[in-house]
Amino acid sequence: MSNMKIVALIGPSSCGKTTTLNLVYEELISSATIASPRKKEGGDPNDFSVILTYKNLRIAIFSMGDFSKGVIGAIKWANKEECDYLIVACNDRFVRPFREMAKYENTQTRKEKLVDKTMFANTNKNIAQQILIELE
Repeated sequence: MSNMKIVALIGPSSCGKTTTLNLVYEELISSATIASPRKKEGGDPNDFSVILTYKNLRIAIFSMGDFSKGVIGAIKWANKEECDYLIVACNDRFVRPFREMAKYENTQTRKEKLVDKTMFANTNKNIAQQILIELE
């Protein structure tokens, strides 16, 4: 078993998983060094993958959580890259990515679709802060 820990942001399509992980990235990049260039993933211009060094930890982020094979590939990629953490988005309708995550120590934070769009920004910010706390 690898020492990598997975911090998963789970929820349905279009609930703001990518938006939230972009907030996590923005927060980390202010005091991190980039270990690999930020790479665009898939068709959504906001989806990305990157490896950062933050507080002497190698942290991979993969935001394209609505594609099962992509999430599984990200887990394998981050493990191969010897990351301490993988922060990953994952659609809650999947089965296989959760089986793969179960091979690692992992925490899962749930993200719901919001009916009230005025709460969207604050909710994303609060969840991003929860994810950052996991790295402490």
